[in-house]
Amino acid sequence: MIEILREPPQSTLTLILFLVIVFIYILLYNDDSRRLRYFFRSLFNKQYQINYGRQSKVSNHFMVLLSLSSLLSASFLLSMYLEYCSKYNTYSLLFLYSGLIIVSFLLIKWSALFIMSFLFRKHKLFQEFSLLSVQYTNLFFSPIVFASIYMYLIEAYNQNSLSLLLSIALSLLVLAKMKVLIRMRKVEGLGCLYIILYLCTFEIVPFLWLLIGLNC
Repeated sequence: MIEILREPPQSTLTLILFLVIVFIYILLYNDDSRRLRYFFRSLFNKQYQINYGRQSKVSNHFMVLLSLSSLLSASFLLSMYLEYCSKYNTYSLLFLYSGLIIVSFLLIKWSALFIMSFLFRKHKLFQEFSLLSVQYTNLFFSPIVFASIYMYLIEAYNQNSLSLLLSIALSLLVLAKMKVLIRMRKVEGLGCLYIILYLCTFEIVPFLWLLIGLNC
């Protein structure tokens, strides 16, 4: 009898990737389970700000690990989307290129915002803005992280599901930025010009290019 070898539904790299993401959340839970619970509730109450607001920093390991899990999930979704949209079949390189694209975008974005804060002498405002932006971006993007893992387990990845997931991710990220701007308006008033400039130039336009500009 000749054994028929079949290609596994998902690559080993994908499995390792999601195991790393799950390990990150387990590590955060074991380190401070209350902080992780308060973080996910911070959209509805102020327990996280009251208990951890003063000691929160972008460079804190809690935010760094959350951002890493979001970055890995976003790179995975982008690489899967590009795989469907192109004839490039080397997934490992697509994942690397996707990560580099996202990291480059973030570097350009934060460098531009830092230069603006330096020119207008708003260093304290920049620190507050960066902290809230990282916090709410990770908070609003966390459902996409969990949905990505769930879709992997049920083997539901296809072009339509990826397009839907990326569209939901775009909507959640826009909501996260709106939440940040609402919080920042309580610190210092922002004109409509700055809101439009930030939303359109630094956030919305790249995502719309990804979802609409790519001809799949």
